[in-house]
Amino acid sequence: EALKSFPAGLIKKIEVITEPSAKYDAEGTAGIINIITYKKVMGYNGSANITYNSRGMNNGGASINVKMGKLGVSSNFGINTYKYVNQNIRDITRINTIPGFESTLKQHSVSSSDGLWYWGNVELAYDFDTLHTLSVYFAPNGGKNGSTAVQNSDNYDSMNVITESFISNVKGDSKNPSTDIGLDFIKTFKDNEDHELSFSALTEFNKDKTSYTSVQDYLFQSDRDIFNSNSSTNLEHTFNLDYTKPFLKKQELET
Repeated sequence: EALKSFPAGLIKKIEVITEPSAKYDAEGTAGIINIITYKKVMGYNGSANITYNSRGMNNGGASINVKMGKLGVSSNFGINTYKYVNQNIRDITRINTIPGFESTLKQHSVSSSDGLWYWGNVELAYDFDTLHTLSVYFAPNGGKNGSTAVQNSDNYDSMNVITESFISNVKGDSKNPSTDIGLDFIKTFKDNEDHELSFSALTEFNKDKTSYTSVQDYLFQSDRDIFNSNSSTNLEHTFNLDYTKPFLKKQELET
């Protein structure tokens, strides 16, 4: 979804790395997709997109990139919303035929969900010269999700008399906004464009808050209610200093 707002004209090449080396974050255990952009893009470009469908899922995005002299600014933002109303309707009838324990359970339930997700990135880059580049960026992303379900349950005995009846109202909500702030400095050596020294600093902050409620209204006995709420925060700092030196015969040193 995030790549939909990335201008294809800025991409020089894409590397798929199944076994990341020391140059990349060790947390990328499942592999890395490395998108390499053109460094010499002057002027500006932008794009926007929006999608709507009758199933309730809609998304949109926009990007703008400006490069004037040594200074470059790039940004992109996207949003995705979805909302289902009475999209899941279920009826269940369960019959117990064990002699002496005959019973029939009938259930009718209706559930729906909705959510909103967003992501974005704003980056400011400055080329001191052809060999030294400094960039800082800010990336907010996250979203929220909600779900509701109402279920009617009736239990009948062998004489078709209701022995138990209740209504369940279940609601779930979750929110998890996060923010990334980072800095990158890259020094490229004159002998080879792949001979490089880079320093990166990244701060990641995210919150997670979920809640769950289940209210059961009984006809013949006391009601039963469940309320559950969880929240957490995470603050993480990452610093990387990477050096890459290519040699002859396709050999390369990465530290």
